[in-house]
Amino acid sequence: MGYNTIIYILLFALATVIVYIWGLKKTVNRDLDLANHLYSKGKNIILRELKHKKGLSKAEIEFLMKGISSRNFMSRNRAIVNNPKVFTNSLLNLLLEEKSIEEVTEKGKKLYRLPR
Repeated sequence: MGYNTIIYILLFALATVIVYIWGLKKTVNRDLDLANHLYSKGKNIILRELKHKKGLSKAEIEFLMKGISSRNFMSRNRAIVNNPKVFTNSLLNLLLEEKSIEEVTEKGKKLYRLPR
């Protein structure tokens, strides 16, 4: 066995370790990535609807969030909004903190609209 063979074996082992660590990292972060993607989709849906309407009530937003899903590229794992009420509450809090939307009261109803 020459030095070239030993170098090739070590390079193959190194490549195997790199691929294994990459896969392990993707598996650990999978749930967080799915949740972030789901929030991003929900945010885009709300902002798109608010561009066409003056304001949306919480019930209308919950209806929009019903059944949206998220999937990572080349993966069978999927996140689906099963409880739109809980998802909407956390998403609205996030959007209000980011100042992407504002909460107003018109005729005794809470509405969410784009900031002016």
